[in-house]
Amino acid sequence: MRILQPPLLQQRRVPRVIHLDYFHSDHRAITAVIAAHDQSSHNPIDNVLNDLDACATTLQKWHIGKYGRMKKRVVEAQTRVNDLNNTLDRSNNIMEELKTSESILDDLLEQEEIYWQQQSQVEWMSSEWSFIQEVMRKMGFAEQWIKLIMTCLSTNTFSFNVNGEVSGSLTPTRGLRQGCPLSPYLFLICSEGLSRLLQFEENEGWLIGFKLTRNAAPISHLLFADDSLLFCHANESSCLAIKKVLDIYHRASGQLLNHDKSAIPTYIMSCFRLPAYVGNQLESMMANFWWGSNENGSKIHWRAWHLLCKSKIDGGMGFRSFEQFNQALLAKQAWRLLEKLDSLRGKLLKSRYFPHNDFLHAPHGHSPSLTWQGIVWGRELLLKGLHWKIGEGRLIRVALDPWIPSRDTFTPTLFSSHANAMVSHLITDERVWNVPLLEQWFSPLDVDRILTMTLSFLQHSDALVWHYTTSGAYTVQSGYHLATSIADTSANNCSSSVSQASWWKYFWSLQLPQKVKIFAWRVIHNALPVVTSLVRRKIITDSTCLVCKSTWESIGHALFGCKYAKAVWRHMDLIFDWSKASAMYKGDYLTPPTSLDLKLNVDAALDANRNIIGVGAVVRNSAGHALAPMAKQIIGNFASHVMEAKAMFHSLNWVIQLQLPITIVETDALLVANTLQYGSTAISSYHDILLDVTSLLSFFSTSECCPC
Repeated sequence: MRILQPPLLQQRRVPRVIHLDYFHSDHRAITAVIAAHDQSSHNPIDNVLNDLDACATTLQKWHIGKYGRMKKRVVEAQTRVNDLNNTLDRSNNIMEELKTSESILDDLLEQEEIYWQQQSQVEWMSSEWSFIQEVMRKMGFAEQWIKLIMTCLSTNTFSFNVNGEVSGSLTPTRGLRQGCPLSPYLFLICSEGLSRLLQFEENEGWLIGFKLTRNAAPISHLLFADDSLLFCHANESSCLAIKKVLDIYHRASGQLLNHDKSAIPTYIMSCFRLPAYVGNQLESMMANFWWGSNENGSKIHWRAWHLLCKSKIDGGMGFRSFEQFNQALLAKQAWRLLEKLDSLRGKLLKSRYFPHNDFLHAPHGHSPSLTWQGIVWGRELLLKGLHWKIGEGRLIRVALDPWIPSRDTFTPTLFSSHANAMVSHLITDERVWNVPLLEQWFSPLDVDRILTMTLSFLQHSDALVWHYTTSGAYTVQSGYHLATSIADTSANNCSSSVSQASWWKYFWSLQLPQKVKIFAWRVIHNALPVVTSLVRRKIITDSTCLVCKSTWESIGHALFGCKYAKAVWRHMDLIFDWSKASAMYKGDYLTPPTSLDLKLNVDAALDANRNIIGVGAVVRNSAGHALAPMAKQIIGNFASHVMEAKAMFHSLNWVIQLQLPITIVETDALLVANTLQYGSTAISSYHDILLDVTSLLSFFSTSECCPC
């Protein structure tokens, strides 16, 4: 079958490209397109080509009729408006005519703007590649290199997959192909053109950038990947300069400004504290979207927004409260300042707000910027989760500084010694806690908490860490959970019990479609529009089941009790495989090493009543025979991964004393094995122990740590 022959294409001129946005708002243009549709020929290809020619001719006439005298009509309308404004006659007729003339002028200007926007899009279709070429030439690239790059762009072709068959070939004339390795670098070259245009306007004095302080260098723009942030004074000169730059850049590069993405709430919330009413409006929009809406407005919100914002293991849907999320994002900015005070931002803020003290004790300041106000607000949350990691203990005051891990506070509940005592006084030369001294100075509750704190075997410096992550580094997720728990406590909202949390965790882990689980969640929370719920909300008055008309329609009746629901269950013949959904893994098995290698298996167990940890290790050969066993007790009450890391250290130290050339170290702690294998930049005391373990592993020529 002949689809399309080249001679037929050569006989017809290629019509000028006309964008749909150019005429979609004018019904006359759409009518012209419909009228140009022709089915007179029996050949479908001829029909398509005839329609294209007829559409091009019709739209050209429509274009001349609407935009042919655009410039002259705009001038005439402006002249008429000026004459009416300058006349001394202020009668009602004159004022009505002035209002009508201004309306006509506004319409003409809007049409002119649309016209030039669409015209510029047509021009950009052939100018983007030339823009890249000229920018590379201005940047000093060699001509041979530029030709190679342009060859890569111009020789690219596309094919089409139609009904499983690849056919056709299309050669693009503009644009950068997504996924091409060259695209990110060529995009940066395009961005360099935008940066130079902004710099030119700034050097000419038309664009005035933002200065953090009086003597600081002005900042007019920040570019990161495909995100561009522009800064300027709120005056006419700067705004016109930015508009001019964007217009030139758009015409030259073909890149359009996306107005729909010009404001991203997450980015704004990570920089500023949003007003409460803005967060409430955003939450209202999210709730309306979740529960749905119709032509009469939003539908019924069956449950409170507070419940939806609870985590899934607490019975909620995991939505975020904007106020707590806003504070958690700003706490991240405070954490970055605490970590990297020597950065450019840290130096600028220190010189402005806390030149004579540290960041954690910096005052609010006089006339603070919105950025600093947001950081100070985020610091309030950060301080509620910061405590000292014990290294040498020389910088930490026992009575005043936060260092004892607990749920609410990190200071001792009861301390009976001198106020200037340092934590280093509580650590022996063997790097263990001085238990008799702890029992003398602290309450039994504090002693138990202190014994859960691990001490590294080699001395490290004291440092502030975040309590609610194992790495010791602040994360927005952990900060948000802390902020919500504090808000729940202040509002006397109790969270789910351990048994409820485990049940919800099991529920959300079921291998079911998400919409089924959401429906089940609504059933559990009585959030379905059954008749009894509608009566309770005074929407209807009769609570009788509309189907069987025999009793009240509750959720239980609608799903299981109604005779029609029972008939559905009887005929569906469903098999619920709960055992597969809640499958449990069997215990771990020890496997012998291969070849002639020696393997070290390590494990730890806790006696919580006596605060004693049992460490066990065994070295085996390739036959599975135990060559050397070891068992040891150490004082403490640590988390499981910390116990396993300590067991690893004691076991490796024991193997080094026996001079056994092990090649494999195996542990059932996946977190420990992965961290040792892939490394980590975390700063917690647990990771200090892993550094000690890494030092011992270096004594073996070839050793591998893996989970069993």
